Amino acid sequence: MRPDSHEIYSRRRSRNVGLGLVLGAFVLLVFAVTVVKLTEGQKMEAFDHQYRTSLLPKTEEN
Repeated sequence: MRPDSHEIYSRRRSRNVGLGLVLGAFVLLVFAVTVVKLTEGQKMEAFDHQYRTSLLPKTEEN
């Protein structure tokens, strides 16, 4: 009997394939969310210790 023909190796291989598919699906989900957020066109403002000009009141210039 060959050492790689044992039952445990086939079960391990199928678990590895399943885990690889789950991780690949997660990576695709994160990529899709990133693409949608970037192409949606909304302003993304993060907290960077500066005033956000979009929150300041509008002033009329003379």
